[in-house]
Amino acid sequence: MPDLTLRDQMAADGFRRAGAIYPVDTEQVCQWKSELEFPGYATYLVVVGDQVMKHGKTKNGVSNRLRGYASALRRIMINPQSRRRDPFKRLAPDVIRGRQEIEVWGRPSTADDYNSKIEERLLCEKYDTKKHWAVRAN
Repeated sequence: MPDLTLRDQMAADGFRRAGAIYPVDTEQVCQWKSELEFPGYATYLVVVGDQVMKHGKTKNGVSNRLRGYASALRRIMINPQSRRRDPFKRLAPDVIRGRQEIEVWGRPSTADDYNSKIEERLLCEKYDTKKHWAVRAN
């Protein structure tokens, strides 16, 4: 059996492409385009190229969360001094400036999953997000 591509593996794990944050016109602008909504509790993966850069959970839907990420990226790209310690906010603007999209894959979740550290640990290990944009606890 051939090795699964990253996207095949994510699909096998129940994730579906929810949309993307992509560059628009200039190096300073990005936009979120929703392709599939996961309302309420959801788990998501943030992908650039063939790497899962970050994973997360939300209780307000993937589109709402990622619309907020796109808005934060626009502010940071206009005012680079506003970058925070969060690796996503520090590193994602360079992806947009490089004219690459940031894909988001999601799957429905539950309140129990949202409050559990087990799923988070499993995703971190499986997709090796610690070395990318995952927020590291002190």
